[in-house]
Amino acid sequence: MNFLLRSLDRLGNVSRRFLMLYIVTTGSLAIASLAMALIELQVPMEIEHRIHSIKAYLWAIDTLLFILGGVMLLTTRRIAIRQAALNELLAASEETFRSLVTAAPVLTRVAQANGSCTFFNQPWLLFTGTTLAAASGYGWTQCVHEEDLPRCRDLLKEHLESQLPFSMEYRLRRHDGVFRWMMEYGMPRFDTAGKFLGLTSSCIDMTEQHEKDTRVRELNEALENAVEGISMLDTNLRFISMNSAFAAVLGAGPVELIGQPLAQIIHPIDRQELDSLLKKLEQHGKAEGELRGVRMDGMIFFMRLSLVSRSSAGNERMCCHAFMKDITDELRTRDVIAAHERSLVDYFQNAMVGVRVLDTEGRIIDANRAELNLLGYRRDKYIGHKIQEFYTDSPNIDDMLARIARGENVPYFEGVLRCRNGTKKTVVDSWSGQFDDGEFRGVRCFTQDITDRRLAESLATE
Repeated sequence: MNFLLRSLDRLGNVSRRFLMLYIVTTGSLAIASLAMALIELQVPMEIEHRIHSIKAYLWAIDTLLFILGGVMLLTTRRIAIRQAALNELLAASEETFRSLVTAAPVLTRVAQANGSCTFFNQPWLLFTGTTLAAASGYGWTQCVHEEDLPRCRDLLKEHLESQLPFSMEYRLRRHDGVFRWMMEYGMPRFDTAGKFLGLTSSCIDMTEQHEKDTRVRELNEALENAVEGISMLDTNLRFISMNSAFAAVLGAGPVELIGQPLAQIIHPIDRQELDSLLKKLEQHGKAEGELRGVRMDGMIFFMRLSLVSRSSAGNERMCCHAFMKDITDELRTRDVIAAHERSLVDYFQNAMVGVRVLDTEGRIIDANRAELNLLGYRRDKYIGHKIQEFYTDSPNIDDMLARIARGENVPYFEGVLRCRNGTKKTVVDSWSGQFDDGEFRGVRCFTQDITDRRLAESLATE
């Protein structure tokens, strides 16, 4: 107060009258004292204060400028709205917010700072088929899938405490009882003073996208765990991805081979065969071949390589898929089987006795050299004919076939065969059937020429 009086003594009459008027207008000696202090320092200033009016306090900002030893007051008053009008504005703003949220095509709910929900828009209530009263508070959680509810509660509690934005994915029961996957995004709400009011969140139905993502994830897991090696090549035929099986065949990790050319894993001897496969791929969209490969340690192996062009434009970098299988052991087994088959063929063709193979009707489908030499027929004149044509006693042959079809074996049958040159041969046959899962498939017959023996026996009896 003393400071204010000393300042008044230093002012002229006009400035003194102005300051007294300022005290009355602001209703505050403290504000007037602050003004006088700045006048003493001769610096411009702004003072923000409340003015008491008849109905309410109004806010104002006063600007004071120091001019040549005197004071001029420039008052710029930004009068605040009366409290009643402010309340009306806030209510109108809240109503506008609710109208916009209700009309929005997303499901929206509003939670207080303690997590209790006080508002759900119409789309949310229609989607779940529940009422505002039933959903309010924590009732809305009854619509959340029981497997997802604990996770949702923990996440909401965490973000009520952190007061940060969040997102979560969960299943929400639709009005027809079907659970749909929802993606919810939440934002914290604060008042003008920065006080946390709660969370406002909106969610959308993303069931189709979730199912698609699930299928893609399951497919990727299946590809990764596939026994067959699978990889993708770019337009320069360099690896851009591969599963563990593909890398394992080559004795490397997937990362080591990314960016490497396909030709690097092919033995130089088979590079030309690879070029042929790539031409077939370009022409037909797919190609397959057996080539020699080279592992990272330099070891050579045999592979079956299948190339398939990409079927969509989803990845512009990708040229094709490459499927690889190590067939080294398979080829070894195949070679063993082939050698065994060659041995059987050699045994069949070079047997000392005649061997013929018949179908279920007695038609000859194969015969060895001894059989053909015995009867003097060329292969093309014998194969395809019925065996009955060559025996002098056809009815007995028909009976023989019937017995074998019933599962009997005939270890000894003596008959007479007609030769191509018109002569006849007395033979002893051993007949047995071929069956597959109990089904009659054909006949094996071993033939021995006993013509000379019977002739000798006949002469001896004479």
